[in-house]
Amino acid sequence: EILCDDDYLTFGQCNASQLKFKISNVFTSMIRKQINVSAVINGHTETPFIFGKYRVVSDKPTDDKRYRNVTAYDALYDVGEANVATWYNSLNFPLKLKAFRNSFFAYFGIEQVETSLVNDDMEVTKTINPSELSGQTVMEAICSINGCFGHINHDGKFEYVFLKAII
Repeated sequence: EILCDDDYLTFGQCNASQLKFKISNVFTSMIRKQINVSAVINGHTETPFIFGKYRVVSDKPTDDKRYRNVTAYDALYDVGEANVATWYNSLNFPLKLKAFRNSFFAYFGIEQVETSLVNDDMEVTKTINPSELSGQTVMEAICSINGCFGHINHDGKFEYVFLKAII
């Protein structure tokens, strides 16, 4: 998990969590499979630690064919890769930023952690008529204008993350 992958702090970033592992005794590809990852810590089987839900995007056998190197990402990966121009062009503008962000995440079936953002009451108007619009661009614009970061938490919900005041 990472909030910001730039060399300098950039508000608004939304980075998918990545999971990499090596597995043996699996002979078929896991690409596009959904996996739920959890771990039992100190024998507490009734309350395992939930890492989250991931979708496998890469699954390559090692040179000796004994293992498979698997890479999976959480739901933000698909959101970031998606072309959302059709969704954007279907909106009835103007609308409040809260309605805009609710519509955006509903489009992907992603629940948000209930929160009020500082610019939720801001009016959003249509300024472009795109044929291509990246989901990553929309996510980062929502977070940037509110001075936060975004990520999928361990419960699979989109969460707005604010830096704590240290002064």
